[in-house]
Amino acid sequence: MKNNRILPVLQILLSALCGVVLAFHRITAPSSGVALFLVGVAAAVVVALFSLAVEGMKKKAGPAPAVMNKAGFALLAAAGFLFLLAAVFSLLQQNVGQILRVVTAVFAAACGALTLMRLPLRDSGQIAAVYSLLPVFFISYYLLIFYRSNGDNPYLLQFGYEIAVLLAVLLGIYSAVAGRFEKARPRFRSVCCSLGLTFIVQELVYLARQPQAVYTVPGLSIAATVALLAYALLLCCGLFFPPVQEVFVSETGAESGDSDEDSDKEDSDGEDDTPSDEK
Repeated sequence: MKNNRILPVLQILLSALCGVVLAFHRITAPSSGVALFLVGVAAAVVVALFSLAVEGMKKKAGPAPAVMNKAGFALLAAAGFLFLLAAVFSLLQQNVGQILRVVTAVFAAACGALTLMRLPLRDSGQIAAVYSLLPVFFISYYLLIFYRSNGDNPYLLQFGYEIAVLLAVLLGIYSAVAGRFEKARPRFRSVCCSLGLTFIVQELVYLARQPQAVYTVPGLSIAATVALLAYALLLCCGLFFPPVQEVFVSETGAESGDSDEDSDKEDSDGEDDTPSDEK
C-alpha cells in the first residue's frame, strides 16, 4: 500500500522532468522539426515504458486506495478554481470575437463548477462520473478552435507542438474518465495520463521562457495556459486515484490490464459451451 503512494509521485516527477527537457530542447533548437519530433517520440517512449513498469509494480504492491484523501481533494479543488480563473481571463481577451469569448468562458466556468461539485461526492459514484465528462468536451472544443485558428498557416512548426499537446491532454483526460464508465484499463490510463502531463509541463515551461508566444500564436492565450494547468492537476488526480472499477479489479486479484483479452475469451468460451443438438 505504501508503494502505491510513492510510485505515482515518481511517475509524475519523471513526466515533469521529460516535459522540462522537451521544453528546453524546443527553445534551443526551434528550427529543426525532425529533431523536435524525434526527441518528443523518445520522451514519450520513456514515459510510456516507465508508466507500464509502475502499473506492474502497483499490482505486486497491493490494491490502491479506493477513497480520495486530502491531497486528492486539494488537487481537485485547485483544478476547479483554475477553470473558473480561465473563464475570467477568457472574458478579458481582446483578440477574439465576443461570441467565442463568451462560449469559451461558459465552457471553462462550467468545468470549474462541476469539478468543485465532485468534492462533496468524494469524487465517486455515477453523478461524479457524469460531472467529470465536461473537461473532456472542453479540451475537444478547444482543440477544434485552435486548429481552426491555425489551419491556414503553412508553417507547421509554429503551431504543431501545441496540437500535439492538446491531443495528449485529450487522450489523458479521456483515459482518466473512461474507467468510470467502461471496464478497467489501468495501463492505458497510466500511460495516457503521464504523456498528457509530460506535454503540459513542456508547454507551460516553454511559455514561461517564451511568453511572447501567448500573444503571437493564434489560439494561445492566458486563459488557455491557466486551463492547461487545471488539466495537469486533473491528470495528477488520475494517476494518484484510479477509478473505483480499477480498485475493485485489483482487490479481487484479476488482471485488469488484460480486460480486453478476458472479454474476448469469455465470448469464445460461451460459444464453445453451447450444447450441440446433433448429439
